Amino acid sequence: MDRKTEAEISDLLLRWSNPERVAEILSERLSEPDTSVEEALTIFNFLIHAGRFQQMLKPIVARLQAGFPVPWAALVELLARNNLRPTKEVLEAIFQGAHEQGGLENLVQSHSWDDYDGRFKPLREELQERLKDDLVRKKEALKEKLGFLANHRMIEEEEKVLQLLLRMFPEDSEVQAHHLQFQERWAREVLANQRQSHFSSELIQRASVKWTAKEEELLKVWLEEAEKLSRQRPALAYHFTMFFYFIEAYTQALAILNLAPVSPERDWLTLDLLIECRRFVECLVAVDQVEIAHSHDPETTFGAAYIRARALHGLGQDAQAVEILQSIVNVRPNYRSARTLMHEWAGGAG
Repeated sequence: MDRKTEAEISDLLLRWSNPERVAEILSERLSEPDTSVEEALTIFNFLIHAGRFQQMLKPIVARLQAGFPVPWAALVELLARNNLRPTKEVLEAIFQGAHEQGGLENLVQSHSWDDYDGRFKPLREELQERLKDDLVRKKEALKEKLGFLANHRMIEEEEKVLQLLLRMFPEDSEVQAHHLQFQERWAREVLANQRQSHFSSELIQRASVKWTAKEEELLKVWLEEAEKLSRQRPALAYHFTMFFYFIEAYTQALAILNLAPVSPERDWLTLDLLIECRRFVECLVAVDQVEIAHSHDPETTFGAAYIRARALHGLGQDAQAVEILQSIVNVRPNYRSARTLMHEWAGGAG
């Protein structure tokens, strides 16, 4: 069936709330030469189910006379509803005509003459089996495509294929399981984007704070106390790191972070702090190690590329940095931090 025509029929039914009026409107299109076979079959199918057989007669005759493809199932239904019993010659002519026009699949959709010819039922069963096989092949192809998109972290394209699979195979346990995994990954991405938004381009480009001698001495005392407490309770190190981070004492933040328990958060924050401390070459070495350590996480590739671009930008490799950001945006258009930096750097900012 033609989806566009089906949508049009739905709209007409909503507008008129009268199947008879809709049948009149649609039947006029059946004699038009530019009406495609798929459109005509969809309209005839509606007329059959709406019981509007009178609107079918004139268009069928017109199509027969003009040599247009015939809606064979509609023709059989129309004749059967008028209690016409087919002769052997009529049946042969109908099967031959349907065969010549490639319309056997449409013909056997009618059940009204099953008792008059033994070919209807087996051909219909054969068609059903073929459609089932085609559906299985399509499902496997879509699943294969879904796996490819997931492996390549193309999350928006993956969502479109997944939604199609859910509509077509809502009871498939494998599709349902993938949907749950996808929702978890999508949630992680949203959280990652929110986390990245805190590190704005203004913070990246901001000049280092110039501490006074007294402030430097105070920072030294704070760091010593924080290190002492963190050695006793390593879990506190991360909190002290964030304290130094927010007062822009990045060197002290990096020092205390080394005492925190090993975790993905520690690894990623270390990379951010290396950039803030302008230790760009060291950051490029570290980001390779982090990417390998967390390769199981689908977000790692994007996060590592984003950090790598920032480090290259710090080394003056703007063209290469923008190219990396562009590759991120091409796959992940909603990666706001990458898009913002790419716009600024490409425009000469920073």
